[in-house]
Parts: sequence; structure tokens; C-alpha cells
Amino acid sequence: MIQPGTFLIHRYEVLAKIGSGGMADVYKALDHRLNRNVAIKVLKAEFSKDQTFVSKFRAEAQAAAGMTHANIVNVYDVSEENGRYFIVMELVEGITLKEFILAKGKLSVRETVGIAIQIAQGLEVAHQNRIVHRDIKPQNIILSKEGLAKVTDFGIAKAVTSNTITSNAVGSVHYISPEQARGGYSDEKSDIYSLGVTMYEMLCGHVPFTGDSTVNVALQHIQQEAEPLREIDPTIPDSIEKIVKKCMQKKPERRYPNVVELIADLKRAVRTPNGDFVTQEGLVDETSSTVVLTEAQLNDIKKSTGMTTAEAAAAALARRKESGYDPETDLAKDVKRDEKRRRKRSEEPAEDEDEVDPKVEKLMIGGGIAAVVILILVILVLLGKTIGLFNHKPIDELDSTTTESTTESTTESTTESTTESTTEELLILPEDLIGREWSVAKVTLENMGLKVEQAEDEYSDTYDEGLVIRMDPDAGTTVRPGDTVRVTVSAGKQEIKLRDLTGLSEADAGSYLTKNGLLYSIERVESDTVEAGKVISTNPDAGTTLNPGDSVVLTVSSGKGSTLVPSLINMTLTEAEEELKNSNLELGTVTEEFSDRTEKGRIISQSTSRNAKVEKGSKIDVVVSKGKESYSAEVTIGEDYNPFDEARPTGLIDIILKQEGMDDRVVYSEDCSSESFPIHFPVESSSDAPAYVYIKLDGEDIGGQITVTFQ
Repeated sequence: MIQPGTFLIHRYEVLAKIGSGGMADVYKALDHRLNRNVAIKVLKAEFSKDQTFVSKFRAEAQAAAGMTHANIVNVYDVSEENGRYFIVMELVEGITLKEFILAKGKLSVRETVGIAIQIAQGLEVAHQNRIVHRDIKPQNIILSKEGLAKVTDFGIAKAVTSNTITSNAVGSVHYISPEQARGGYSDEKSDIYSLGVTMYEMLCGHVPFTGDSTVNVALQHIQQEAEPLREIDPTIPDSIEKIVKKCMQKKPERRYPNVVELIADLKRAVRTPNGDFVTQEGLVDETSSTVVLTEAQLNDIKKSTGMTTAEAAAAALARRKESGYDPETDLAKDVKRDEKRRRKRSEEPAEDEDEVDPKVEKLMIGGGIAAVVILILVILVLLGKTIGLFNHKPIDELDSTTTESTTESTTESTTESTTESTTEELLILPEDLIGREWSVAKVTLENMGLKVEQAEDEYSDTYDEGLVIRMDPDAGTTVRPGDTVRVTVSAGKQEIKLRDLTGLSEADAGSYLTKNGLLYSIERVESDTVEAGKVISTNPDAGTTLNPGDSVVLTVSSGKGSTLVPSLINMTLTEAEEELKNSNLELGTVTEEFSDRTEKGRIISQSTSRNAKVEKGSKIDVVVSKGKESYSAEVTIGEDYNPFDEARPTGLIDIILKQEGMDDRVVYSEDCSSESFPIHFPVESSSDAPAYVYIKLDGEDIGGQITVTFQ
């Protein structure tokens, strides 16, 4: 088995194993050159060592690689590395037609015709390229998610050597054409026969021939007619039954000459289901060992006797026996004629000729003779009992006890023989069931005569939900019919629904994720609303379904963050608010103070000094200047200080304020007269120190001081 991660020819990276068959394992891979997913079919070791097989395999696969069609799984590349031969193919997401039939039981006529036309269209391209599939069966038809039917495994069947043809025939025995069953020459009409069997199974839900062994089934393909479809399901249109019947003719020349004509009839059947357009020749073949009749002959026998189709065929066999028909001789003639034709074709330079294993041919001949002889004996016994052939003793000599004893003895003998035969029969649990759908595995095992139990489902990172993980006994183990096989089915990857981690501490959130097998990483961001160290959000979001090993990103708050405080000194409040906003800060409490140095309305000081590092969103308090501090007093200059008389009736009066720590300054200056007194005016000062005023008239000090008290 190739491990995931392996590179083939430095181009294809193997991602996972997706299937296994009798001759090859199939892997999903990534084509790194074209950046696309592909399917790679790798030949198993036993085939890689057969150089004859390898040479034919490569030639056929390369021919298949030249075909491109919507109904064919396209082959991209054929290569080899270190003795490992592989084919690179289109990766089709979907299920096989076999799985589809098992899931639905049987398909509708419309579904059957639609799928059959698509298969035939794929075969048409192949046949035009001189490629015969030789292994058409529902397992080799993939139904994509887009609804396309795609034929796969081109070139594999043809490349089988004489050492491996038996294995391949056994694997497809339910769909094999009579000429393939005989080991004879096969061509495009062999594919048409197998397609007919596939349509038969789609319409009624089961293959036309079943048996206890592959040889028995193969002989039925050679000798027997399938039960008419309309006897199984009367709703099937007459034209569809005739199309399937024509495809499944024993003689290749009586089938459709090519798939083009088959497609035409299928399309006619869609338009006129009950139309009489399918040409069908009579079924009598005097040179064949197979008892075959026309429909009229069968109907005559059935009407006159009330027999079923199978009973009518048996009666016809008895009649031909009476007329000198020798099944053993006729079967041998058929085989010899096929062998002669095969040898003749092998002498011609034809590419499509197969080598036939003599062992297989002998087995088919011997098995065919034995089956026919047994069939004749059974029919003779049944007919003898019916007409009383064996009741030749007088009635008085027939003792009921003896009859009962004989019957019991015969039954016991038969039962014992059957039990012994069953006990000796060994089965091998198929390895290709691992990774397949549970329903498919169950039906397959039950059809092998095994009892099937489903063990408790298990989570799996390798197999999707519903696929088989393992069997007990293991795949490849030898078992007997009736044994019990316990099948463990994948429950898919273990799923965890992510809970809401918002508001949890970083430690608590990490502990939850670890306990559930999830990986996580931390991304820290600043937040104005979430406390530092708490989870803000997750990626993916809460409620998402995850599998063990998936990663979660925790977004954790680092708090509001920090910033540097700007200088606000000498700014107005409006200017300060704008500067704080730019630094992610806010203006705090505003107070006012008098200032001899700072203009009124501008900031004198701030609560946090410039360039200090603080948390974003912090508030900065400021002190705003009210200007210089002011004291006032009311001054009155009475008549006692009136300097005017008749000689000097008017003049300039200056009143000077003298205050400790302050410069002298004029606080009143007016042209006055005697009538101006008393003079009354207010005085303001930035100090409340002791002060007084004195008067000057036209610049001359007239003497006297008046005390001023500031409040």
C-alpha cells in the first residue's frame, strides 16, 4: 500500500486510498503540475511482475488515454516508477451504478434508458478507437454528482494474459458474454451483451443468472434464456424488453451490430415505449447445444400445458432428447467450433485476439457437460414421477412404510451430502470491501452465504461516515458459508460543536479546547469593552462543527492599551479636547484659578504631566486661568479735599493710588470744578495690600491722603 504523502514521478502526491480491486489499488492524488485532483490506479505486485501483462496493459492504457468523452473516465497518463505501474485518471466524485441499484432496489425505465444511452455513447467512442472494454458491469460505471454516467476501467480487461483471464472472468461472470464464457473470441458485440445484462439488472434489481458457482453461472449464459422482463414486471414497456433481449442474444450476430443502432432504438423507446420497431430474429439454433425457441413456440407450449417459461423450456428439452438431441455431443461441438474459430483468428495479425487458458476451456467444457447431464437426469426423474414411470410394482407390493423409509433415507442422504459439500466449501472475505459503503458490504457478504452483524460504529479520520473500517474475521481470511462476520462501520470524524467562549479567561478557554482534542492559538487585540485577558471572539464562530485536530483562533483582549499624554499648557479647552482625542484620551475635570502669568481662558496646568504613559481612554484634568486676581474698593473724595476757589475755579484733577508692592498708578483723571465735589469712583487692584490715594491739581500735589480698603 502506498502511504499518503508519497510522490510518484515527482509529480503526483498520494492523498488517500479510495478503493481496491482485483488487479489494482486506487488512490486520490494531487497533480502538482496542473494543480488538480486525480485518481491513480496502481497495479498490484503480482501483475507488475508479468511482463506480458504489463506490455499489453501499457498498450491498451495508452490507447484509452487517447479517448476523451463525457461518458468515459478519462485517462490522463500512464507511467512506471521502480517497477510500480500506474494509470492517472480523471477523479469522479460519485457512486458506482451497482451501489445506486442496491440503494434503490431497481431503477425506473426512464432512469435505465438514460443511463444505458450514456454508457453506449462512451462505448461508441471506445469502439471507434478499436478498443473493446470486455468488462462492462455496474461496478465499472460511475454516476457523478452532476448526473453523468462514466465508463471506467478501459483497457484493463483486454490486457489480461492467459494466466489471469480466469480471474478476471470470474470477477465479472454475472455479466460475461457467452463467447467470453467459452473462452472464445470477443469483440464489440461482447460489450453490447454485457450492457444488456446491466440494463436487465437496472430494470428488475437483480442479474438474470445466478448459481452456486461461477462455472454454473457461466453455463447459464451459454445455455439458458433469462426470464422475460415483463413476466417480472408487467409495467416494463414491450420495446424495452425487446431491446434488452436483443442485446442478450447468445449468438453475437443476432445482437445489435453496433452501439449506434442500440442508441437509436433506446431513443425511440423513450418516444414510443410500446412501438414495434425492434427487429428480433427467431431464437432456434440447430447447431447449438442450447435449447432455444421462438417466442411463438414457447407461448404454444405454455398455453397448451399451463407451464411457466422455465417449465416449458424443460419440456422442450425432453422432447428434443426423444428426437435424438445429445446435449453432451452438441456442447462439445460448440466448444470445438469456437476453438477452431479462435485458432483461425490467432493466426491472423489482429490486435484484439486474446490468449485462452486451456485449463479454463477444459473446466468450462467439463462443467458444461456435467451441468447438462444433471439437468437431463432431473427432468427425466420429474417426468417419470409425473407419468408414474417408476411405479411398475403391483399395488399390493407397495408398502407405505417402505415408501416413507425410502424417502427419509433419500432425504437424509441428500442432506448429508449437501452439508458435507457446504462444509468443504471455503470462502475468502473480500479485501475490497474495506472503505466501501456499509450497505454494499452487507449485501455482498449476505450473497456469499454469510451472516452479517454490524459492530458499534467508530469514529475515523481515514474513512467517511458509512464506510467499512474493518471486518472480524479480517478481510482476506478464509471462512465457511453460514459464518458470522462482524463489520465495523465508520461514524465519520468525531465532531465537536464549538461552544461560546466569549468572556472566558484565556486559561479556561484553552483548557476546554485541549480537552476536546482541538488546537488553538492566541491573537491579542486592544478592546475598550472587554477586560484584559478575556476572550473577545473565536474563529471559527461558536456553534461550528469541528473535528479533533482542527485549530481555533482565540481573540483575547489586551485591555484598552496605553498612550502618551500630550502637553495641554496654554491651550484653550477646545484645543485641549481635540489633542486628547487624537491620543485616545478624554478631558477630565476643569477648574479655574487666577493667574498673573496666564491669559484668562487658557490652561494653567494638567493633572498628568506631558509624555506620561497612561491607559487609553483615561481622563486628564486641567486648570484654566481666570486671569489676574481682582480686588475692588469704592473711593469718595469729599468737600474737604476740594481745591477750587474763585481765583481758580477749574482744573485737572488726578487721583493717584499708592499700594504696597505695587507701582503708583492714576485711578482717576478728569477736568473738574468746585461743583464736581464730592468725587466718587471705584478702584480695582490685583492685591489687597494697604493702599491710599492722594490728589494732584494740574500736576501739583495738594496734600492729604485718603485710605483705601480693598475687598
